Amino acid sequence: SGLNSTIFPGWFYADLLADDEISSTDILALLEPSRALRMYALLEAGRQTDWGSLTPVLQAPLSVPNRIASSLVGIQTDNTIEYAEIWHPNGEMPELMFESGFKKQIFRLFRRVKPRLMMLGTNGFGRRSLARQYAASQNLCTLEIDFCQITPDESPSRLLALASLWFREARLCNAIMIFRCGSVSSEVRALLEQISGRFRQMLEHHPGAVVMIAERADHLLKKLFGNETEIYCQTPPRSMQHALWRKALE
Repeated sequence: SGLNSTIFPGWFYADLLADDEISSTDILALLEPSRALRMYALLEAGRQTDWGSLTPVLQAPLSVPNRIASSLVGIQTDNTIEYAEIWHPNGEMPELMFESGFKKQIFRLFRRVKPRLMMLGTNGFGRRSLARQYAASQNLCTLEIDFCQITPDESPSRLLALASLWFREARLCNAIMIFRCGSVSSEVRALLEQISGRFRQMLEHHPGAVVMIAERADHLLKKLFGNETEIYCQTPPRSMQHALWRKALE
């Protein structure tokens, strides 16, 4: 709207946009936290001091984040988000020493509609590099979120707000999302447990590819990500290791 000095409350926009076919009540319903405009932080709803942290959408001042405004006019900038890092496919990726059948299987799974891959196994296997290699082959970025970096002093509401930004940024950059789900403290596990319902909702509505990297699929990961395609990444058998080493050392 270009109204930089004044941000109006929800009822103002609802009344402004209402017509014979859609009522102001219908528009207000679109502004609830569980709907896409708020879930993916396409609109930001502020707080009124009179209401504290529970400002109803009717009174909440609404604004469009600068990141969205820039995207709408074609300006693409990297947006720094806590616990997340974006990787661009600049230059060639090194050839990874995977068994060819396994690599083809992973790339085939990536080509499905809304792929959700839970890659399980020991650390250092190369799962993140494999996802990056596929992204590079499609000229895509990866947005990588590390759950191990989340601090125990985070609040559930702030973590949910950050999750909205992760999913929003992945969509704006057309990036494959990679969640690194290593060992986290019991406090962080409790936080993730609290936001799991809304997180799953964001995940279900996200149109792009999502990869989860963990040693094993425990109760928390299933609650966050559901029973997605589980892929066990095992080290090559001894009969194959010699050939892989020769190829790598060349």
